[in-house]
Amino acid sequence: MAPERLKAAYVWCIAIHSYGVGLALIFLTEWGLRFGGFEAESYFFARQGGVFHLLVATVYVVEFRRYGTMDFIVLAKAAAAVFLFTSAAMGEPWVVVLSGLGDGLMLAAALVVRRLGRADASQHG
Repeated sequence: MAPERLKAAYVWCIAIHSYGVGLALIFLTEWGLRFGGFEAESYFFARQGGVFHLLVATVYVVEFRRYGTMDFIVLAKAAAAVFLFTSAAMGEPWVVVLSGLGDGLMLAAALVVRRLGRADASQHG
């Protein structure tokens, strides 16, 4: 697969994942919190997190379509992995570690895909 097509496919996969997480946080809030091991008196902040996931997913796509870059994905996934692993070390439920691993893997993949695109551009530029 050509590097630009790979980048586009990657961005869409990450965006779809974030849209799914966002929708789950908004519409499956109570179940998701219980499943993940959390207790909450209010679902406001979990649902707010869902709205922000939808926004972030949209920014991934807009950045790629407008500029052909994936910088925001790299920034967001790095920040998420650091936050999640730090939170897990402070005793948050098991799902936080799993989420940190997922974001860390998505970060690693983003760095590889981004580098492939840059290498291809320098060969053809």
